[in-house]
Amino acid sequence: MADKVSRVGGRVLRMRCITERSWIGCLLVLLACVGTSAAAAANPLVLFIVDGFRWDYQKLLPLGHKGSLHMIEKEGVRAKRVYPIFPSVSYASWTSIATGRWAETHGIVGNNMWDDQLGVFTLFNRTLTGQPGWWAAGSDPIWVTSTQQGVKTAVIGFSRCDVAVSGVKPAYCSPFEKFHGLQTIKDHLALAIDKIDRGFKFVIVSCMLCRACGLLNAGILNIIDDGQS
Repeated sequence: MADKVSRVGGRVLRMRCITERSWIGCLLVLLACVGTSAAAAANPLVLFIVDGFRWDYQKLLPLGHKGSLHMIEKEGVRAKRVYPIFPSVSYASWTSIATGRWAETHGIVGNNMWDDQLGVFTLFNRTLTGQPGWWAAGSDPIWVTSTQQGVKTAVIGFSRCDVAVSGVKPAYCSPFEKFHGLQTIKDHLALAIDKIDRGFKFVIVSCMLCRACGLLNAGILNIIDDGQS
């Protein structure tokens, strides 16, 4: 674990982070820290979810092109290997990251699904994915657990945080929607800083594109495209 000082929008933000490459590409995975209210009171926690980023992609980049990935590897920690869930697609993996459960347990088994009672589930259709029945399998996401433990939590652009699970929603939520270029990332990061300024202690930020975060360049994005296809 290490303290990292970052500058965003002219402000300095100190984040304590545990870094690990998780199933579909999760950077700065801080799930274990949320369970301790005392730790949350001491330092805000920020979880960045980077979609489609395999744990070993940085090995394919020369040192001069790693940017923040090199900093994370040097000053933090990383997993030596990752065993993905099945199926290793975005929505199933996001939900496993959020709940700590396998897809067959939490019930979100793909980006596009069919259920005899609920009908169609399609990644970019917020009306369909917002049906409470999809999220009623008894698998509480981390923002529900943190909220129940008194941690003021914001979820920005990730999953269906606007759907109550166990009767609970986070203090702030903007659910997942299709990204519209780099400005979306900049807006999400600015909003995360604003929430920390307003006293939020746990902030989850979804990052579908990575250039604006200073993490990746065009070369690695081409590798990601090849990997996802």
